[in-house]
Amino acid sequence: MQRRLAGLVLGMAWGLVACPTRAAPQCTGALPPLVALPDRLHFGDFWSALTDQVDLLDKSALRPSFAAFAQRHGADSSNEALWQDFARLRLAFEATRDGGFWRLRWRVTDQEPSSNEIWKAWLRATPSDRFAAVSTIAECDEITALLSLTARHLGVRGVGLFYPTWNHVIAGWSPPSAALPDARVVLLPTTQIFQECSATFDETTFKTPKHVYEYPRTDVRDEREMSPALAVFLLQQVRMYGEASPRLLALIRAKRAELFQSSLGDCTGFRRRLAAALGPDLSCADRRLLGHLARVELERPALSEAQVLAFLAGP
Repeated sequence: MQRRLAGLVLGMAWGLVACPTRAAPQCTGALPPLVALPDRLHFGDFWSALTDQVDLLDKSALRPSFAAFAQRHGADSSNEALWQDFARLRLAFEATRDGGFWRLRWRVTDQEPSSNEIWKAWLRATPSDRFAAVSTIAECDEITALLSLTARHLGVRGVGLFYPTWNHVIAGWSPPSAALPDARVVLLPTTQIFQECSATFDETTFKTPKHVYEYPRTDVRDEREMSPALAVFLLQQVRMYGEASPRLLALIRAKRAELFQSSLGDCTGFRRRLAAALGPDLSCADRRLLGHLARVELERPALSEAQVLAFLAGP
């Protein structure tokens, strides 16, 4: 990692050409504070804090995606209940997917389709802040179970496991029919298996089923004690990443998943296109996240925004 970063810093010609920058916007807003946690923490406290943390975020970067989603499904884009579900679920999806900002890595594990082993691993060792540090390894059904469980605790109902093939699992969401008139299931590719690099929330090549059953398991009881360090890590990741644009999140996730050597193939072209599009059009939230990556996750605070983008787009 150190040698790769050094090479990128020395040879930034591609980044400066492919990612031209216009005058940076004046960013006066600040991130919301980290939600306070009790001294003795239980999972029920964490789920409540996670909901509060998500709701504190400025989710305006998701509004264009929501408008396109509503149009695709014949829904009313002014439906605030649907918007809340969409925004909460989209953030949970970005956190829990392979290479997402909770840093799960896909690999076949032959475990049961639940999130139990993920929580056990996280409770044994709090994940690292480093960009390419795997928090734990989990199979497609385990990752999907974690997303489904997280969604339910965020108040989003109807999220469960869907088998597009006999040997693969992704998530499906059955929103209330009153909110989504065509009553289609929304597919969420928690890994990129059998999919292109660009596959994402409601954008896959899998055939859509008529219905998906909500994930029924509890996995971890609300009364169980939880490590405060783990809770802070998960909440802090939501706080730092949750206001960024979907394009930047896709770029970061693709880079991290390739470093993980997980469910993606070679996504270099996809990442370069994203970085080129982002370069002249960074929001304040995007700039904050790039700064966080440089200072904390890459441990190279001197890196400029263009240099971090070049790292994310590079080999």
